[in-house]
Amino acid sequence: MGSADRGLSLVGISLPVLTLVLLLSELGVIFLCLPASWMKDVYVQERQLVERQLGEEVLQSIETTTSGLFKRFVVDTGVLASSYSLAERRGKDPFDDRGLGGWFANRLDVFWVAIRQMLFRFGVVELWLSCALLFISAAFIDALLQRQILKYGTGAASPLMYRIAEWIIAGVFMGIFLSPLLPVTMMSPLAVPVGMGAVAFALWFAVVKSAKRF
Repeated sequence: MGSADRGLSLVGISLPVLTLVLLLSELGVIFLCLPASWMKDVYVQERQLVERQLGEEVLQSIETTTSGLFKRFVVDTGVLASSYSLAERRGKDPFDDRGLGGWFANRLDVFWVAIRQMLFRFGVVELWLSCALLFISAAFIDALLQRQILKYGTGAASPLMYRIAEWIIAGVFMGIFLSPLLPVTMMSPLAVPVGMGAVAFALWFAVVKSAKRF
């Protein structure tokens, strides 16, 4: 990822920092602006997609696993209750918050649905993870072999092709961190292996095109 970072230095910001800024912006938009009905529609529609294309049993398996994770890390730890306690007015003579407590509680509803949806998407990705890791590993090994062949061959490495490789890796890296929280209905769950294939290609491309860079 270091080469991708240098590629993004043209805009004066490193890849991890840019990704973090975009991730925080994404969370900010979800918490401050997104209507509750919008996030709930995304929540329902994605589950319908999974049920239609992968079957009810697969859907129930993902729901059971991800619900357990949400309960373990958010509910059982007290994080959920503590967040809503901030919206409660305490004391014998509570001040008039002009509806701020209700607004904050509503925003928390949207935020936690988004987190729950993120876990569900991770559950969908997990279905393909074992095969994807084998495919990505094979692509990486092949890229290393191709890199050694090109390293001692004739001709010069193309700066343009290397820069394209950097941006492919950067785009995949950012997508991994930003897409699980996107507040829109994602593509078909069957598109997940296609995305993982893009990761393998990006890795292969970047490694091969670095042949005469180092």
